[in-house]
Amino acid sequence: MKAAICDDEPLFLNSFQKNLEDAFKTCEMKCSVSVYHNSMEILGHVEKYDIIFLDVDMPYLTGEEIAAYIREREIGTLLIFVTNHDSFVFSSFRYRPFGFIRKKHIDSELLIVIKDIKNFFESKSEFFTCLSHGNEIYAKYSDIIFFESYSHEIIAHTISGNFTFSEPLSKLEKRLSSKGFIRTHSSYLVNSSYIFSVERERVVLNTNNTKQIVPLSRKRVNEVKHKMMTFLRR
Repeated sequence: MKAAICDDEPLFLNSFQKNLEDAFKTCEMKCSVSVYHNSMEILGHVEKYDIIFLDVDMPYLTGEEIAAYIREREIGTLLIFVTNHDSFVFSSFRYRPFGFIRKKHIDSELLIVIKDIKNFFESKSEFFTCLSHGNEIYAKYSDIIFFESYSHEIIAHTISGNFTFSEPLSKLEKRLSSKGFIRTHSSYLVNSSYIFSVERERVVLNTNNTKQIVPLSRKRVNEVKHKMMTFLRR
């Protein structure tokens, strides 16, 4: 695996690189770490990396602008924002970050993120299974955008098409809560990886640069935001 750090503060960058390499070793992960002091420099190399740690506040290009560049080109690199702004987590949804680390809490948050990265790559090939009209269906969790309860059936909306099966949505929610799926409405269970923004009465999803809208119950707004923060901190 290959990781990159982009930060314009030399002292922090050197310290963070060492901490990151130590965290990878602790988690028994083989990962080389490259560093970039200039945000413009990393743009031509983003496709080489499995993971990129981005400082949010940088001259020339901010971490958000680099993230936007990566997502617009549909590059599957895991993005970790490194910031001191707690509120940034909510505005960062549109870039589909894997997580974020607060600079003042690196000692407690870095190792958690690295463990989650390890679990992610180890479980990347896990499949969702169900019976659909007598046939056994397999779908990668990462390919499922959302589930919709409709007329006593569940419609699974995936990047390659839809399929239906029978199961109470409440039971499905419990089964998939650890996989990053969030209940936004009595009839919708959404893969948090596709959430672009959480608005007053709707959630905007981004799939291949195409926006989809699913309803958001008013009573679930705070719960959805809380769960998104939890998944980003994992």
